[in-house]
Amino acid sequence: MELTSAPLHKGKVLWRGLLLVEPVTPPFIQVTNTTIKEKDPVSLTCISKDTGISIRWLFNGKRLELTDRMKLSQDNITLRIESFRKEDSGVYECEVSNPVSSKKSDSIQLDIMHA
Repeated sequence: MELTSAPLHKGKVLWRGLLLVEPVTPPFIQVTNTTIKEKDPVSLTCISKDTGISIRWLFNGKRLELTDRMKLSQDNITLRIESFRKEDSGVYECEVSNPVSSKKSDSIQLDIMHA
């Protein structure tokens, strides 16, 4: 008796009784605005074609430490900064991962617009 592979969900295949997970594809960030006035809100969304992933946010190359003005959606897809300040200016990235791989988005530079 020969077993064949059967697709389950995007990125996952059942093969010979084993669940195989495919590597993730690079995500990208959708942002409401890249040049913000001080105290304006801004939202960043990590867009990925993959399912069954974990998402984390990076700020200036390091894991983002949330402040009281920042909120993450339950699934970490959306980062909202309620009142953007000078110290929030910098480079943002999101990283998606599954049990076999991880990929970072291209970086987005957010800056306060000076009048």
